[in-house]
Amino acid sequence: MNKKILIPTLVLASFIAVGTLKAISVKADEDNNYPLMIQTLVEKFNLNADEVETVFDEAREGRQQSMQQNREERLNDAVSDGAITEEQKEALQNKWEERNMEREQHQEEMQAWMDEQGIDHDALRSYNGPGRDGFDKGFGGMRGNNR
Repeated sequence: MNKKILIPTLVLASFIAVGTLKAISVKADEDNNYPLMIQTLVEKFNLNADEVETVFDEAREGRQQSMQQNREERLNDAVSDGAITEEQKEALQNKWEERNMEREQHQEEMQAWMDEQGIDHDALRSYNGPGRDGFDKGFGGMRGNNR
């Protein structure tokens, strides 16, 4: 792992660890739509919530890009080593993309169902346990307001 990825990952992990400890004693403010981690950082360091969320989103995108690049490199190595064919590599990539699309569809369906039931997703955030952004993990990986 190169330093461009390692250092931000370690910094982010530190923030997550601090936020998790803080989350045990702090309940999310129900009047805003930010996950508890972002709320905690905003309050602790007097930061702009939108900017903190942007940093988290950029870090997530960077990790996703890095993981995708690493997967591509490993698949190319597998083709070069004769473990799989180029066609099998493409089939794997297509299947992964299909699963991602299905996951996104499931999340949209779950959000629509919760809306139909009159369930306020954001109001449930603090009930999923310490260190978690509410039902983001437990209810289909959704985020409030489809962010």
